[in-house]
Amino acid sequence: MKKFLLMLTGTLLMALGLDFFLIPNKIAAGGVSGLATIFEYLFKIRASYSVVLLNIPILLIAFFKVGRRYVFRSIAGTVMLSVWMNVFEIYGAWSTDLFSSSILGGILAGTGMGLVMKYSYTTGGVDVVAGMMNRKNPHLSLGSIILAIDAVVVAASGIIFRSIDLALYAVVSIAVSSKIVDNIVEGLDFAKEIVIISENSEKIAREIMDKLSRGVTGFEVKGMYTNKRNLMLMCIIKKNELLKIEKIVKETDKNAFVILSDVKKVYGEGFENIKI
Repeated sequence: MKKFLLMLTGTLLMALGLDFFLIPNKIAAGGVSGLATIFEYLFKIRASYSVVLLNIPILLIAFFKVGRRYVFRSIAGTVMLSVWMNVFEIYGAWSTDLFSSSILGGILAGTGMGLVMKYSYTTGGVDVVAGMMNRKNPHLSLGSIILAIDAVVVAASGIIFRSIDLALYAVVSIAVSSKIVDNIVEGLDFAKEIVIISENSEKIAREIMDKLSRGVTGFEVKGMYTNKRNLMLMCIIKKNELLKIEKIVKETDKNAFVILSDVKKVYGEGFENIKI
């Protein structure tokens, strides 16, 4: 029930982004919703109807190629998106500024899509097509397939609307929504990997373990320039622990060599449990 309610919330947010910012300003931000935007102005078909009509052949093919459960979840997401769009499209644009509309529309659509996808639903369209193409051509990544389809839709919108500006704003909206979808689906709580090489590595490791209760792994390394052997430390931490570790390293050895990098997902003690 919780997943279904979050799917309803996600499709609601998507509809707000499309109806209030993207569609009224002819910003065709890729996928089926982008095609629906083009159809509304080209054939005078309401976008809320086009979303369903365009998805019917896609979902029929997916029913036989992918499976019933996936298709039923896609139907639920598609129908609810169409319903919400039908509710809100009578209100028209909330902004006529193309830049702010592309940003705000991308934020709302991306947040909504992220919620839908995080809980194993879809709104059909490009995701389903990309999934089927990926099954047939495993060497093609899902991201590259979706990007290629979106590029075709954006290029078509620029030609049909005779405006390179509208096409570029569509690209901006896609970039914003894609980033948000990734953050929601993969998680916002990114961790940090810190690598430390110091003559006082053992003391630094003890300080980290005592003060932060974080595990530290040591590797025997050899500096090829100095020909000296040393201990390299590796530790995975949360973002809010970074300043504490930097303070420990600075107070112990201000000449320490430190490498810091982002880590998107960490499973294990002190972080998330493995979900698969």
